[in-house]
Amino acid sequence: MKNHQASSHSEGEHQECTCGNCTCHGQSPPAAKPASDGRDEGTVDQELACDQGDEAGDLGQNSDLEALSQKLQNLEAQEAELNQKLLRLQADFDNYRRRTRKEMQENIIRANEELIGELLPVIDNFERALVPRDDASAESIRSGVELVYKQFLDILNKEGLIPIDTVGETFDPHVHDAALVETTSDPGLDNQVVQELQKGYCFGDRVLRAAVVKVAKIED
Repeated sequence: MKNHQASSHSEGEHQECTCGNCTCHGQSPPAAKPASDGRDEGTVDQELACDQGDEAGDLGQNSDLEALSQKLQNLEAQEAELNQKLLRLQADFDNYRRRTRKEMQENIIRANEELIGELLPVIDNFERALVPRDDASAESIRSGVELVYKQFLDILNKEGLIPIDTVGETFDPHVHDAALVETTSDPGLDNQVVQELQKGYCFGDRVLRAAVVKVAKIED
């Protein structure tokens, strides 16, 4: 009786198989697949590739920022160095300018000292000429004054003072100042200086004072 029931139960289990293949009896049921989130393998691979690309992009940006930061530091260091050089150059120029100005002043003082030293004998001669003498004639006094005058001019000429030529010269507005005009019928005297009213002087190539003259003009 038990065997019959067991057989009946076995047959019942056999009848429950609906796969239509009798070979499924006695085999282990297939393993259950893991639950899927709805994405296939291609989608997952693309997302992983995107994540890796983002990480590579972040690394590249960080590298660029570091390079720019280093370049900025180098430029700031160069700027600081150039500023220091500029300050030193300006200080050197200020020192040079003060030293040059001082040397020029000293040169002027020495030149004046030399000129005054050369003029001292002229002063001595003027003082001797001013001493009253009973036996001095007008002619001797004039001769003495002329000697002092010549001595004075020689000193000034040696220093670079040059009298401007006037009478007989063609009128030159750069060195002559025409105070008077005299008409003439002689064509050879036209625009010539015929009289010197005040002597003029040049110092080197510069006109210290123009000569005041009278100029001849031919009649119209």
